[in-house]
Amino acid sequence: METEGIRGWLIDVEGTLVVDKSYRAVPGAVQWLSSLVIHKIPFAILTNNTTLTRSEMGMRLRDAGFGVTDRQIIGCQGRAVQILHEHGSPECWVLGSDSLIRTLEAGGLLCRDLSRETPEENDIPRALVLGWMENPDARLLSRAVELLQRPLVTFVTLHKNRLFRNAGRVEPGLGAWASALEYASGKEAIVAGKPALDLFRAGARALQLRPNEIAMVGDDPQADLTPAAELGRKTVFVLSGKYGDTSVLKRLPLEFRPEFVAGSVAELEKADG
Repeated sequence: METEGIRGWLIDVEGTLVVDKSYRAVPGAVQWLSSLVIHKIPFAILTNNTTLTRSEMGMRLRDAGFGVTDRQIIGCQGRAVQILHEHGSPECWVLGSDSLIRTLEAGGLLCRDLSRETPEENDIPRALVLGWMENPDARLLSRAVELLQRPLVTFVTLHKNRLFRNAGRVEPGLGAWASALEYASGKEAIVAGKPALDLFRAGARALQLRPNEIAMVGDDPQADLTPAAELGRKTVFVLSGKYGDTSVLKRLPLEFRPEFVAGSVAELEKADG
């Protein structure tokens, strides 16, 4: 595939570099990323992962063979820290993993785990942060809805992915839980990660390139490609992730459909900058 004019890359992780949450590399992906390093083509990793800290993700990627530094990883958890500080919510309730809580606390926030505590009427935390939960039950979701119905509580979801692939199966993503809580509580969530535009802007700042010199490659047209196209980036859709064909692209307006479609990043030519 011709990549002339692309001087930098924004890169999705699951379904693009690795097959799924096993972090087994997509065939040819390690070699493609290595070619970017060799040719000094800048790149940033944009991730919606809510269960690994940035250093944990960096280690997982390096264990899979990718030449990635932690600083090249731009994630939704770090953006959530910024959002909470911007909204004056240094104390928050969290529905999510222990790694998410560690990231938020490292960012100067005071966290309370909603799965282990029930909010009292006069509790100080004025935000709920939603990350990935394994099999949340009705009791826990009801607790979250009751909290969100308080007028002063801000709702932050780490991302709004519709689907993800795990162990060969496609499963509902965090966006499904976020949308359910929005509907039940009547409160709209602030989205920290993809498809919110701020994560893509952060990636572009890291590359220090003009919008038309940057390409976004990912396996999710709604979360990865449409926001990048809105900001003037070129887009590449890969079939190595949650969608095995191009039929999903029919849901997109023509102006947001990707310029390129590839079976995987292994089909991308080495950019020569």
